[in-house]
Amino acid sequence: TLRVLARNGVETIIPRGQGCCGSLSLHIGEAGQARELARKNLAAFPDDVDAIITNAAGCGSGMHEYGLLFAGEPDRAVAEAFSHRVRDITLFLDELGLIAPPALPAPLTVAYHDACHLAHAQR
Repeated sequence: TLRVLARNGVETIIPRGQGCCGSLSLHIGEAGQARELARKNLAAFPDDVDAIITNAAGCGSGMHEYGLLFAGEPDRAVAEAFSHRVRDITLFLDELGLIAPPALPAPLTVAYHDACHLAHAQR
C-alpha cells in the first residue's frame, strides 16, 4: 500500500498512537470500549491530512460510523469530520487517477473478491 501511494505521488504519514478502529468492540455490544478506541484514533490522526487511507474494509467501514458512535457526545463533530476523510485505498486511488504500474514480463489473469464491507458498507 505504501509503495503504491508513493508511486502515485502521495505523501504518506503513519501517525503514532493510532490503533484498533473499535469495530469489533462495537459488534459485540461494547460501545464504550469502541468509543475509547475511536478517541485514540481521533487524537492520533492530524486534522490537516487530506485523507485517512485504510486497506482493511471492515476498519474503514467502522471509522465511517464514528459520527454515529459519538451521537450525543461532545466529540461528535470531530468524529464526523474524521469519518468524512476516511477512504479505502482502492477508492482513493480510483479518485486520484492511478498511475499505471510497470509492465509485467508476462500477462497475468487474477480474480478479485470485493470485501463485503467495501462493496456494501462504504457506499
